[in-house]
Amino acid sequence: MLRWFVLIGVLVGAVACGSDAQSPTGGVDDLWVTVPQNGEQLQQVRQRTRALDVCALLPREELATVGEVVVRTTGPGACEATAGEETTVIWSVEVDAVTGATEMPYGRTSTVGDTSVWTVSDRDTRPDADPAELTERTCSATARYPSTASFYLQATTPPETDPCPIVEKLLPTALTQWAAEPAQGSSPDTEVTALTGQDPCAVPRTLDGAALDDAQTLWTCSFTYRGDEILMEYKYQPIIAGVEREVEFTVAGNPVDRYDAGDGHLTYNAVAGAPVAVEEATYSNGREPMVSVHGSDAAVLEEVVRLVVEQLPQP
Repeated sequence: MLRWFVLIGVLVGAVACGSDAQSPTGGVDDLWVTVPQNGEQLQQVRQRTRALDVCALLPREELATVGEVVVRTTGPGACEATAGEETTVIWSVEVDAVTGATEMPYGRTSTVGDTSVWTVSDRDTRPDADPAELTERTCSATARYPSTASFYLQATTPPETDPCPIVEKLLPTALTQWAAEPAQGSSPDTEVTALTGQDPCAVPRTLDGAALDDAQTLWTCSFTYRGDEILMEYKYQPIIAGVEREVEFTVAGNPVDRYDAGDGHLTYNAVAGAPVAVEEATYSNGREPMVSVHGSDAAVLEEVVRLVVEQLPQP
């Protein structure tokens, strides 16, 4: 009888392991499937997510099922693939500040491996529209781990093509790649910049008297410093041909411009290195890695932008 129990236990274990191996999230580190219990643990999730090479989550050979694609880096944690002029796939990573489940207002929810997935198509957002009359079709899926780290995927296609099969095919691939945690630079399509993998709250944490808000994201930092409520963004800003900004000052050789909204709100935009995703014969000259600091006190904002840009790495 004991031998039977042992044999059954071995068989059950073998089946469980086989099932886990077939899951898109099989082998994922415990950090991703554990709910953060405090701010320190949530910060660990953010930092591990920033370390992912986002373009590597959808390798070229997988994107080839969509067509012959051109892949670009569009943000510190975002990539885009285009096939011709009418089909586009974009994907990005994020970490939510809220750990609890959220009821979605439309679309459908499902489970893929260890993630909860929210899928939304244009039929959910525009149920009365005739797909043939739309100028394009869209479908997106957000796969969220218990850690609150999430992967966002969207496909845009011509009116006669349903984009949801593209999303459904590519999502398991991205989750499988996530489990391997590809390091920055793993993908030949990733353009590493001064902002790649960087924590926008790193410098604010060191400022004497600065108080950080609880709600932070991977690429923004909200904090109060010297009486000013500040929002700082790390982003890749599109460069529009023919549009020039007036330089206010430079930091480490990088130009900084100032925008005054006229209502007491100011923004300092600091370029942080050479452009990415540069293409010829287009309306855009690529995207500039940029640090944008928003607030109301010019002296405080200038101090912050100088400190931040001076401490960015030089890739």
